[in-house]
Amino acid sequence: PAWFITYGMSDRLRLYRSEKHPEYDWKTLKEIAEMMGKDPLTAQFDLTVEEGKPLSFLTMNHYEEDIRTALNHPTSMVCSDASAIGRHDLFMKQNANPRAYGIFPITFRKYVRGETRGEMPEEVGTKLLTIQQFVRKSTSLPAQTIGLLDRGLIREGLWADSVIFDPERLSDVATYADTHRYPVGIDYVLVNGKIVFEKGKHTGALPGKVLRGPGCKEK
Repeated sequence: PAWFITYGMSDRLRLYRSEKHPEYDWKTLKEIAEMMGKDPLTAQFDLTVEEGKPLSFLTMNHYEEDIRTALNHPTSMVCSDASAIGRHDLFMKQNANPRAYGIFPITFRKYVRGETRGEMPEEVGTKLLTIQQFVRKSTSLPAQTIGLLDRGLIREGLWADSVIFDPERLSDVATYADTHRYPVGIDYVLVNGKIVFEKGKHTGALPGKVLRGPGCKEK
């Protein structure tokens, strides 16, 4: 956080959670400083002292121009470093990165359809990818890159992992203020040929396997 504050970017730091001041949850350090009537650096130190332990911030250190440049490169792939989480008690009590609930729908909405969501006007959409390019960057290219050669494509003899979505509806829904919201537009998810997600509900099927080693060998 000190680096962001030093260079006047306290608006690119979002506080995950404050036990003493929940009204500050998920607000930017700039907003918190204004609420406290202090400069950002003083606000951070005073809040840390009052909290009695280090504070965790989401650093919004990506730049749209960099992302677009990377996406345009033929070897780039779609991914996120956000944790895979779900809407249950353990996680509902804390904030999360909106990308944890929809990095692929976000990418499709922003860079395939070129749409900007009204709830997140700062995430400006622009058409960069075709549907085919998006699907390849999300499936077969990552699988081939890490050596999962029997996945990532729809082909006889390969494992049937498929996502069936509506290209007109696929979109993220989560926001920084309301993070625990699943995306829309995904109708079915199949893992190893079994339907595990159907029309917004988990079927209870658990056909996934742990994969180890090159060539997707099962252990």
